[in-house]
Amino acid sequence: MIPGLRLLTLNDQDAGTVLIAHAVPTSTNPLGTLQGLAGTLWEPCIPIVPESLLQTALRGYAMPLMRVIGPHPHMLQKKIASTHDTVCAQSKTCPIYKPRDCFLNKKQPDCYEYPCVDSSDLLVTVLIQCWKEGRYVIGSVPN
Repeated sequence: MIPGLRLLTLNDQDAGTVLIAHAVPTSTNPLGTLQGLAGTLWEPCIPIVPESLLQTALRGYAMPLMRVIGPHPHMLQKKIASTHDTVCAQSKTCPIYKPRDCFLNKKQPDCYEYPCVDSSDLLVTVLIQCWKEGRYVIGSVPN
């Protein structure tokens, strides 16, 4: 992954196993290393949670966190794909391109590239890979 993005696995009796990618905040930005996604269509898909909820989840009680982080990552993929063209950026040159697989979805191949046109390409790729794994991507703020 990238520096500043902690990959966490939470185990909760009620929620089960929950995969999280936590963007460690900086003193000025709750998105931390993902701050390049601020102001883009991706920012609303990264909930900002109080650190106390994350700490409680790390201790084995994830339900309060689950109530505020929103829909499952695969649903976020579906939402973006329903409103934006998400055909793989390599679709014209890729030898294994398949229209039914090579768009933003939970079964996309690992080589999938979102068709970005700005400097947030790497961050979007990381976000999409996390979602493919079923990993919630969150930022945090102090209480």
